[in-house]
Formats: sequence, C-alpha cells, structure tokens
Amino acid sequence: LMYTRRLLLEGMYNTRDLGGYAVPGGRTRFGVFLRSERPCGLSENDTNALRDYGVKVSLDFRSEFERQMARSDFEDYDWVEYRHMPTYTPDGFNTGLDRYFVSDLSHGRFPWVYAYNYVIDGGTEWIRQCLEAAAESEGCVQFHCSSGKDRTGIFAAILLAVAGVEKWDIVADYCVSECLLDRMYAKSRNGYSTENREANMDIAFIQTSHINMFGVLDHIDNDYGGIYKYLTEKCGVSDETIEKIREKFIEKI
Repeated sequence: LMYTRRLLLEGMYNTRDLGGYAVPGGRTRFGVFLRSERPCGLSENDTNALRDYGVKVSLDFRSEFERQMARSDFEDYDWVEYRHMPTYTPDGFNTGLDRYFVSDLSHGRFPWVYAYNYVIDGGTEWIRQCLEAAAESEGCVQFHCSSGKDRTGIFAAILLAVAGVEKWDIVADYCVSECLLDRMYAKSRNGYSTENREANMDIAFIQTSHINMFGVLDHIDNDYGGIYKYLTEKCGVSDETIEKIREKFIEKI
C-alpha cells in the first residue's frame, strides 16, 4: 500500500494524510490520521480507495444540522466506525461565538483566528474527547468537518503539535486547504472565479491564511504555556492519552 500526503480522489479534494512531518528523532507516521472535507456522495472508486487506505474510524465534527443536511457515507458502512463528535452545540455555533462575527462571512475581512481561539478556550471537552477517540482507535482515523479547513484544521494542528511537529510546518499544513478546495468552491460558491482568482481574495470564508493558525499556536504557547500544559491542565487530557497518540503517530528514524 502506497501512502501519500494527499489522496487523489474523484470527489474529495482536501483529503490529506498527516504523515511525513519531521519531529525530533523521526517523523509522523503515514496511515494514522487522515484529515478531509465531508465524505458525502462518494463514488465507488473513492469509497474503495478510502477502505483500502485503511480507514477504520471516522470522526464527524459537524453540527447535527449539518449532518442531517448531508449525511456522511460512513454512517452506512460496516467497515468503518462512524462517530458524531460536533465541535459546537446542537444549534451550530455557540451563541458566545457571535461576537466574533464582526463582518459578513462572504465578503470582507473575517477574523478567523478569534473564532478558532474561541474553540481553544471553550471547546476543551470536545478536544479531550476527540484526542481520547484518536488515541484508542485502531487503524487509520479519518476526521472532518464540512470543508475540512477550520474545525478539522484546529484538530489537525493539535495532533501535529502533540507529535512535536514544528509550528511552521503545522501552519503550512493548515494553509494548503485554500488551494485544494479550489474545485469545490468553483462548483458550490456563487461568485467564485477560476478565471480571475484575484477577485476571490474578497471571499473571507475560503481563506486559510497563515495568520489564523499562527494566532492559535501563539495563543496556546503564550497563554497556556505550550501544548502539553494546555491539554493536561486546561483540557484534562491524561498523560496516557498523549503517550498513546505519540506512540502510534511518531515513527522513529
């Protein structure tokens, strides 16, 4: 089986393995964690590719409303364990998050970093539960939200930080989504142009700027004393959970 950073699928464009990043004494292992957009309406080829890749568990970060609007294909298969683990309340975004939506999501500058840090500060139970699921699961764990860039990006960053991946590589991994989702946006977002890409710079929703993820990682470092203290003291994640993730995710060289 050949593992690659990005899976070449027919209908999913932002499906990426977290393997291959340098860490002290080794690298992150392929085939352990797979980030993606929602796996809905998959072709037979894509379904077979994900099964053959070794996906055994799927963590769905979307709200119940999003889930009902587009059910994950993984809810129907017996070869993968589907787990609904919404980042936000059943109503979608927490009401406390409204204060961060200071501009239209479709146009103008949107401070994603504040929305992300709201999850870091207030979503500690969700983070703990997701890390425990990731630590206990066998086989490849696929996790996703809707487009695979925001909620998925936060959890991917935490997993990479636990493994010891440097901040700059974590940020670079986050930034890739804006490029890979180009085909999805061309199909689904009004006003998105593949002929005049400069015009897309005004569409705040699609952006995965380095500023956003640097803001999250700096916040964890400066206000919580780093990823370990944040997870253990703020989120209540056990040392055992952290070690299980590191053991399965880090390949010593």
